[in-house]
Amino acid sequence: MKLKLFGVYSGKELINRVEVSGDEYHPVAIVYVCTEYDGEITPENNQAIEAQFFKLNQLPEQIVPFIKNKLVELKGQLTKIKDSY
Repeated sequence: MKLKLFGVYSGKELINRVEVSGDEYHPVAIVYVCTEYDGEITPENNQAIEAQFFKLNQLPEQIVPFIKNKLVELKGQLTKIKDSY
């Protein structure tokens, strides 16, 4: 597996509120670039809720807009990241 940290994102742009209770939660998104991987990705229960691979040109619709915008902005840096392997 070839994995490189792409970015760690948190802050006011990512604050979410539960509609029923009004409680706020503050997620942290940790994004990695993976160029090679064999097997199935399975996060440990106490480490992550969800882990998935996506191609930058095939991002899911339900992705947080702030994160999607960051990925689009950083797309140009992929060549530099791939060259550093």
